Amino acid sequence: MTLRHAPAHRLVAAALLLAACRADRPPIPGYAVSRWTPVEVVEVTPRGSFLDARVLGERVDLRFFFPRSEDCDEVLRAGARIEYGRAGPLGRVRDGGRICEPMGIASLAAWRDRRPKARGSRSRSRASFEPFYEDDDVVLVRGRFPAALRIGWTGAYDTLAVLPNTSACRPMLERGFGSIEYSARGSPFVLIGEEHCPVIGFVLPPHRPFGAGARE
Repeated sequence: MTLRHAPAHRLVAAALLLAACRADRPPIPGYAVSRWTPVEVVEVTPRGSFLDARVLGERVDLRFFFPRSEDCDEVLRAGARIEYGRAGPLGRVRDGGRICEPMGIASLAAWRDRRPKARGSRSRSRASFEPFYEDDDVVLVRGRFPAALRIGWTGAYDTLAVLPNTSACRPMLERGFGSIEYSARGSPFVLIGEEHCPVIGFVLPPHRPFGAGARE
């Protein structure tokens, strides 16, 4: 039986169901969120054009890099109780009608462990990069990090890597290249040089959507 010949009460029910689905649709296009989890913003630090924020809740303890925007600045306030939904590449957070989507992840071990296990426990590849942003705690460099594909980071050939601003990392920062090692255990990514420089996270450059630059 087609809708054209359906009884009137069934047509009304279908219309109400369709309206309810549309009303519940996320205001940001892309992936639907199947479940929202209450979380607290336990830390938030402005870093150039990003907000470095950690959210904590039941089975959620993740550190993200969010874009600086009106919505993200309002949602991501230290101590705020908001919601995290798993959808899209990294999920999203919301507070009421405001939604903010992260551009990077700085909980690489947790993110690696959420994914299906990749073949091989260790691998190395060449990384090349140049400075993008620096403060007392971290340095962001932009470049090619093919090893990031091991955790499904699709922007590996044009991405920002977050490094600690330490003396161990300084020689490689000055050279602008080095070997990056992926490990299925412990710290997922380390730049190998005179000393080891752990990679804290990966972040998309501003104004670059997920998926762009995946195979350049």
